[in-house]
Amino acid sequence: MIPRPRISAGMTDFPYMDYYISETPLRLREFGRNIQGMIEYTLTLEDKDKRTAMAHEIIRMILTLKPSLKEEPDYKQKLWDALFIMSDYQLDVDAPYPAPEREVIESRPSERMPYDKPRTRYKQYGRNVYLMIEEALKMEEGEKRTAYINAIANTMKLFLRSSDREGNAPQIIADHIREISQGRLEADPRHIHLTKMPPPIKQAPKKSKSSRKRSRRRRPSNKKH
Repeated sequence: MIPRPRISAGMTDFPYMDYYISETPLRLREFGRNIQGMIEYTLTLEDKDKRTAMAHEIIRMILTLKPSLKEEPDYKQKLWDALFIMSDYQLDVDAPYPAPEREVIESRPSERMPYDKPRTRYKQYGRNVYLMIEEALKMEEGEKRTAYINAIANTMKLFLRSSDREGNAPQIIADHIREISQGRLEADPRHIHLTKMPPPIKQAPKKSKSSRKRSRRRRPSNKKH
């Protein structure tokens, strides 16, 4: 087999050493093959003091390569946990933090957390409209609920301005409210009063550089003869 490139650790405080990168899969990709290779080398050291010193040196090198990690809370403990994980929980050193348990790190929740997804195909209205409709369902029928439905309708109208259906907006919005609420909220289009929105302001097209130059040339001179 063709040997893989060698990595030297002459930058450490230990005697010069070199080793081949192993073929084992990366356990934590964010730290890369080189760091994992150094940890695997550390496992081959028989003296525990040397393993501990080498582990501290690896932590120092990681922080040199990724100084932004210092901004994270408990970054030192997280780095030591990463060393144990990359060693497949075989690293035996005098660490300043207890080694993490494999069962805790690799455990997965038995059930997925429920994700409250909007039950509607009208995604253009966004989640806020969905939540407003849910809130309207909790209200008792009356003027307050009617006013709240009008507020929802006017919010929904903003998303209809870009379509050609704005002329029949009250009926369309009432149908959408009924469908979004799965028939639990009936909105009478006769009671939906939409506020008139000003037409969008159209910006004048920008003049090109050539047209600006021509206008400057045509500008009459104010010099007196």
